[in-house]
Amino acid sequence: MIRIVLADDHKMLVEALASILEKESDIEIIGIASNGVELMSFLERQLPDICLLDIEMPKMNGIVAMKQIRVQYPMLPVLALTMYDDPRHVRQMIESGVRGYILKNRSQDFLVEAIRTILSEPEEVFFESAIRDRFIRTFSGTQVPKKKYKHDLQRVKITPREKEVLIELASGRTSKEMAEILCISENTFVSHKAALMKKLGVNKETALVRFAVEQGFLSDTLNIEPDL
Repeated sequence: MIRIVLADDHKMLVEALASILEKESDIEIIGIASNGVELMSFLERQLPDICLLDIEMPKMNGIVAMKQIRVQYPMLPVLALTMYDDPRHVRQMIESGVRGYILKNRSQDFLVEAIRTILSEPEEVFFESAIRDRFIRTFSGTQVPKKKYKHDLQRVKITPREKEVLIELASGRTSKEMAEILCISENTFVSHKAALMKKLGVNKETALVRFAVEQGFLSDTLNIEPDL
């Protein structure tokens, strides 16, 4: 039997999902958690063969839970099952060590295929082709369409610290978390971000992330494998 734990805070959805999966003769749902805290508590008592993990959950979200799983249970395969298809969430989950990433609107057969594919080989991964392609296209410095900025980029001088801020902005972490990583105060981090916006003549954080991608600042930090 394939023993599965589901971690998702949408009660009706997760109960329906459990009912659907258990129609498979070789699948058993051994646990359901509504947040990352409940999931980690369950894993202390019993380890499944695979965990299906949502991203947006209260108390402890899927990204934080995934990081803890990698430390405490490095051999446990995890499949991200979520509504989020944006590259920033995909990147965070990949960096945290998920073995697969699919969307909730996919069919039962597709989900079962993903589970069995991941469990078939220790090194096997399962990422939807559309998500994989969008992720690579967004975070590849050579493939992102260039955006027009108000200021001449040839005259914009980015300091080493501002470059670090740009790289962190692409991580999707909170300002407090990014400031802690850079060993500066949150106010200082926000000030650097504001200075960057002024330099580039933009008013959105997403524009800063795009600028970081276009300038190739992320190419050394992502380590994207060709067959991701």
